[in-house]
Amino acid sequence: MNSNTNTADNLNSRDRTIDVCKCIAIILVILGHSLQYSGARDDSAVCKAVYMLIYSFHMPLFALISGYLLSKSLTRRSPLKVAAGRSIRLIVPMFIYSLIPFFTEGVYTGGESLLLNIRHLCGFTAIGNGLIWFLQAVLYSTLIICLAMAVDKRGILLGVLMVTSLIFTPDYMVAFIFVFMGLGVICDRYRLSVRLKTGSLPGWGYVVLLILYAVMLIFYKDSYLIYTGTWQLWGESDWLRVLAIDIYRFLIGLLGSYLMVSGVKKLGIEFGSFARLVSANTLAIYAVSNLVIVYFTRYSEPKGLTGALLLFALSALFSLLYVWLVGFIRLLRMPLLGHK
Repeated sequence: MNSNTNTADNLNSRDRTIDVCKCIAIILVILGHSLQYSGARDDSAVCKAVYMLIYSFHMPLFALISGYLLSKSLTRRSPLKVAAGRSIRLIVPMFIYSLIPFFTEGVYTGGESLLLNIRHLCGFTAIGNGLIWFLQAVLYSTLIICLAMAVDKRGILLGVLMVTSLIFTPDYMVAFIFVFMGLGVICDRYRLSVRLKTGSLPGWGYVVLLILYAVMLIFYKDSYLIYTGTWQLWGESDWLRVLAIDIYRFLIGLLGSYLMVSGVKKLGIEFGSFARLVSANTLAIYAVSNLVIVYFTRYSEPKGLTGALLLFALSALFSLLYVWLVGFIRLLRMPLLGHK
């Protein structure tokens, strides 16, 4: 079966469109981090434009896919079993990949008791480790979504929680991921990808959407990024302005993700076994590439575009080699790669 015969409502973890989109998204994550930590994003207008393009949709795309696949799992198993299985496959790798920053970032204090340091490590893994914030957000979002779908399979409660998170959630990065994961679930439940003609828009339709997306990018600022902006409306004196930014940030992330998925399906892009390898191991690639980038820049200080490209190549190749080698060892696949 080729990619052109895959319908959007039958996407699963081995669908080629999903594989390719996850592959492109994680490559963009590594490139974006490389531009950020090398300082190249501030060296030229081109680097800054590439950086803002990447950060406008790469995490929304990941979250949408995660929610979409989560919904597929919920149709086959009970919400409790899905929540338990996915939590274990997230928590164990999160704990392991938190060990290095835990011991090197001043969190570990050897003078305290072992039990107290274990408590510190658990807290660091759950809320304090910025290197794996996306995995933390996916974990919390998964648990909330599974609970909501257990109570109401239609997704109405989930929709209410998505809106509520906009108003009350203090951690705007978690809320950001939760909203897009929830949208991925609703997209599957109500077959929105089919109704929106994902991958089958006429050529002029893509041109119009691309122009709209380009115009939105022109006005996209650093302060609109979830890492530097806000999300919570409750208690904000200028809540109307914050709401407008949130809607704008949501729409540009949604539009960029839609164009990516539709483009991949429309063009029939396939990366073969490479896409399957990357797609199945995005968790580990994300965590390991982050560690490589952070610690390499700390001790070598790569600068400019050349440094960013070097950092990108080094972190990408190392993380790919890592997941490829670990994949041969069955006992390590779950704790290090998050596999079943």
